[in-house]
Amino acid sequence: MKKGFLFAAAALLAAGAMNAKTIDEVRVYLNPGHGSWGPNDRPMATIPYPAIADNGGRPDTCGFYESNTNLWKVLKLGNTLEKMGVKAENIMYSRVKNGPYPYVKGAEDEELYNRNLSEICEEVDANNMDIFLSVHSNAASEGTSTNYPLYLYRGTDAEAFVEGSKDMGTTMWPIFYTNGIDVTSYYSPTQPNVRGDVSFYGSSSDRTGSNGNVYTGYLGVLKHGAQGFLSEGYFHTYQPARHRALNEHYCGQEGVRYARGLCEWLGGNAEKTGYIMGTVKDLHERIQNDLFKFAAGSIDQWLPINGAVVKLYKGETVVATYTVDQNYNGVFVFEGLEPGEYTLDVTAEGYKPLFDEYKAPVTVKANETTYPLLYLESENYVAPTVVYYDYPDEINNPAIGLADEYNFGTTYREAAVAELQGKTVRRSILRGNNLYVLAIDEAKAPYIYVIDATTHEVIKTVGTEGTEGTELAVSDIALTADGVLVGCSLELCHFDNDQVKEGETRGEVNVYKWENDAEGLADGNPAIWFKSTASGNFYRAYTGNTMLYKGTLAEGTIVMTSRTASAVKIFNNIFSIVDGQQVSYGFNNKLGAGHAKDVFGDDYTIALSPINNDKFIITGSNHVAREFFITEPTDKYVELADGLIETPSAKVSYFKFAGRSLMATPDVVAEKPVVKIIDITNGLDLAKVVDVVTADEATATALTAMGLTKVTSDDEGNTTAAYIELMTVNDGGSVTKLTTEGTEQPKNISAYAYDLKAENEGNVITFTFKLSGNAKDVNVRIYNVTDGVTAEEEFIEIPIGAQEKGEVTYTTPAIEGLADGSYAWGVAVESKTVGVPTVIYTADAIGQNARGGVAVDNDPESPLFGNIYVAKGYAKGLEVFNPQLELQGTYLQSGFADNGASPFRAAVSEGKVYLTDWSDAHAGVWMFDPASGVDDVTNVFDGTKDNDGCFTNADGVAIGGGTTGISFLGKGEDRKMFIFCEDYPAGNGQTGLGYNIGTADTWNQAPSVIFPETPARMLNTNVNVTACEQGVFFSQTRGSGNNNTYAPAFIVCNHEGETVFNSGNLKDLNGCNGSGLALDDDACTMYIADENANVRVYDVAWSEDGVPTFTFKYGFTMPNCADLVQLTLDYAGNLLGYNRGKGLMVVALPKDNAEVETPAAKTITISGGMIDTGVEAVKAEKAVKVYPNPATDVVTVETANGINNVEIYNLAGAAVKADATIDGTKAILNVDNLPAGAYILKVNKQAVKLIKK
Repeated sequence: MKKGFLFAAAALLAAGAMNAKTIDEVRVYLNPGHGSWGPNDRPMATIPYPAIADNGGRPDTCGFYESNTNLWKVLKLGNTLEKMGVKAENIMYSRVKNGPYPYVKGAEDEELYNRNLSEICEEVDANNMDIFLSVHSNAASEGTSTNYPLYLYRGTDAEAFVEGSKDMGTTMWPIFYTNGIDVTSYYSPTQPNVRGDVSFYGSSSDRTGSNGNVYTGYLGVLKHGAQGFLSEGYFHTYQPARHRALNEHYCGQEGVRYARGLCEWLGGNAEKTGYIMGTVKDLHERIQNDLFKFAAGSIDQWLPINGAVVKLYKGETVVATYTVDQNYNGVFVFEGLEPGEYTLDVTAEGYKPLFDEYKAPVTVKANETTYPLLYLESENYVAPTVVYYDYPDEINNPAIGLADEYNFGTTYREAAVAELQGKTVRRSILRGNNLYVLAIDEAKAPYIYVIDATTHEVIKTVGTEGTEGTELAVSDIALTADGVLVGCSLELCHFDNDQVKEGETRGEVNVYKWENDAEGLADGNPAIWFKSTASGNFYRAYTGNTMLYKGTLAEGTIVMTSRTASAVKIFNNIFSIVDGQQVSYGFNNKLGAGHAKDVFGDDYTIALSPINNDKFIITGSNHVAREFFITEPTDKYVELADGLIETPSAKVSYFKFAGRSLMATPDVVAEKPVVKIIDITNGLDLAKVVDVVTADEATATALTAMGLTKVTSDDEGNTTAAYIELMTVNDGGSVTKLTTEGTEQPKNISAYAYDLKAENEGNVITFTFKLSGNAKDVNVRIYNVTDGVTAEEEFIEIPIGAQEKGEVTYTTPAIEGLADGSYAWGVAVESKTVGVPTVIYTADAIGQNARGGVAVDNDPESPLFGNIYVAKGYAKGLEVFNPQLELQGTYLQSGFADNGASPFRAAVSEGKVYLTDWSDAHAGVWMFDPASGVDDVTNVFDGTKDNDGCFTNADGVAIGGGTTGISFLGKGEDRKMFIFCEDYPAGNGQTGLGYNIGTADTWNQAPSVIFPETPARMLNTNVNVTACEQGVFFSQTRGSGNNNTYAPAFIVCNHEGETVFNSGNLKDLNGCNGSGLALDDDACTMYIADENANVRVYDVAWSEDGVPTFTFKYGFTMPNCADLVQLTLDYAGNLLGYNRGKGLMVVALPKDNAEVETPAAKTITISGGMIDTGVEAVKAEKAVKVYPNPATDVVTVETANGINNVEIYNLAGAAVKADATIDGTKAILNVDNLPAGAYILKVNKQAVKLIKK
């Protein structure tokens, strides 16, 4: 409605200015600027059409002339306007040809089609034209990266001298600016460059027409009475733009965009078809040519592929083919396309087939153009043997993650460095064991030192002879990704010679580079790599106060600041490096008021963002960090989250650890200097403090903080351990080094809430619950379940904050804003994470080599939710632990057999404990009800046992027997029990069985399902069973080298008994000592004992047919472990294992997010303003199925009913972008671009937690 209203208003305004003419009555005059091939027609050399000396230094007529390009644009514009309802006889052209050829200076017809501007104006008025458009391209200094459109109407910026001309330009601007293959340096669809010519040029003159009217303005072609403007569509001095303009269809698209704008302005009939315009470029090779200076870091840097053949498909049918020209633009265009989805394919000589990522569907919309960017890889491309990173992360072991806190030891503290005494530190860079420090003395002379980070000794003084600058000879330094030292001076620079004041010379900033010695350290004095007069597009500016380097010495980008000489604005200069040479220059003057000296202070500093290397981060002592785009012309930025920093600093550094992006920054806490490690992986605005470390006795502004990842690796290069090292450099001349290496780290278990209760008195609610471990944050969450379905929009969160393990009581007044109804509630607990798998608990040795098992009651509706049950063979009984790992008692110490597997593995279902028994004397599955208070068990198999342990019913039908493994699936009537039975169908039968046991406690019939392949594959017979929604895992003990398809470590069967996977095909699994195997809730992660009773972790992906695919993720050692007999996970995802001969082991696992929410068993009911907290919880059906979850790239969502919309939110509540394809009751989401972490997936009105790995 809003869009329609705006269109109507624009059309009404235009109609009012033209006596309310309809589209078929409007008269349009089109003026393609210029008209000949002479020196005034903007002849510009290009690669295919260079300047020809014999042609007056001009190119061939097929080369770039505005006469050519403007005519192509206007002819397509007029043709498109006719489709939109403007009559052909109502369109007048100032010319439809170029010429003459050859151009002869002084000839009578030299400007045959380059008409006099007054003549054009008279023609406009004489023919009563309503609309006028003059089409041109702009010019600046040759080779500049300046490139943007400009609309000029007759008048001032405040007033158009022809009513509606300014509004016409403003309406047309956003439609014109939307062009996905052009690189622009300024303005945007929402920031128009629509100007009055008098204001723009600063003067005006009059023309008196033959009709007696006086027309005041600057541009001669606008001195008439028609509504309109002159357009400069781009800068042809930006060399890539003029190469694109050699393509007639590219120029035609500019005409189409003008037509769309006029259609909206005039209220015409929009086209019902659409267009595709894209480019084909080399995936790796940058173009190098003096006639193709591209904007630094832009898509124009990549080599356009001449002659590429682009095919357009509708389904499997080729509907069009386009051959790219030979003019170094890579442009292809498809026109007249019916709206819908298409795909593209490209072939080019010497190139590999198009990669699948570029074959994604392209959506065409009516009256719009879609802009795909396609890249091909050369057949000759050889990937570099060594890949350098701006922020290297050497950790290649997913078992190592970022913890939420660390303990640091001190290597040395405030160690004096004599060379730094009396100097001010401008930049410090920690790379490996080398600390580079740039400092200046009171005379501003530069000194660069390399300090050994181990000994804090200066091992090299880097030369600075030959450096010079009007302000500083060396202002800043950086290291390239491949370890080369570069730097810059600080210089007063000028836009041109006119800005140089008396006593000054035009400034040139120096960019330096040093050679490396045999040890890879900067050596000797620098060479001046290149000089630049860059001023960031200011008239006068101090350039080089701070810089960053992105990439290697051979292929990189330099970003360098320019600050106005008289004010506080900061713009950025951008230099592109190809083959070690500076090849192009650009600037970004669109960063806005948020990027200024008065915001950050005099010591502002920039650095490449570790989150996104297309961005940079600026810091200073006056303000916390902000992140901006390097080349994108926008003033949008992301700022560091509130409350993380008390005292901002410019002397900040960044590093990577286990895939996370970290900031090391000085700060002050309780009047003491500290260094904070801040995790900024998910964005500055979502950053969180990882640790706070006591720093030197100095002010925060005098400290430079640096962080580094240190690793140890095995002979194959696999990371075995990783540490964080912190260093500070004090302006007082000392250094400090702290490290996590050799220091015992915190043992944080993932905690959850249990024993949830809510009581009310006088409408005051008291929430009581217990925590299984310490929590860094706790929140009570309340959901509306009045209709039996969670209504996410009525979600309320009550923050409680950090809490220690044990009982928590929180009282809150009546909760405002809740209408009458039923409300479910729960407790969300976020724990501090560990960085590596960490053993939290190990039991004392049992005393005998007893088998056993471990199970956890993970059902929040169970009265004993969270209890841990540990079975011990040789009749050692059943230990019961509460969720805090406190032993509550030992039960069942009599009745079982004197056998190492009596009792054996365990499971919990509906609050009851089920113990397997592999002995003949006490065979079966034994049920224990811990809530009953009865210290006894009953056998599930209700039949007669023979001497071998086989049970039969009264009809002689075998029902079960000695059992090694057990697992349950489902609840109530849908409950199923799966076991591995030694004695089915008779003694030594060794068969996997399933029972649809439902609500019964005993079973006296034949099994519901038999897994026929288990006898032939589970030959070890010591078999563990793990069931999930997708199937049943049978795992057995296998020694080293004995995981093969004949006797695999495990098999996976579907619920009907069919084997769908055999681990003999999983070549990286060498065995399974003890048979232990566990799955997470969604069966997307598998934990399995290896041949040494350590743990291997696999990601599991399930096909639609229920077939799993396993991808090894990481492994870790279980210390002092003999056999891992059984593995399971508790409600918070901690790994529990039974170690044969020793008992229970508990391991906290590294996680990106350790939040766990426990739902309460009872609801809160509000009626007439009164609260009742004792109502049994309403159980809403789980209507949404999401898999895999956790996910890495693609997520499938299924519902019983149709899906209307799917949205993803981060935990801060902000919507995040993920492409979704919805088809009825199923949706496919691409979450590959999302950072790892927890998200809320909202499907229609239901919310599901989604974990992105």
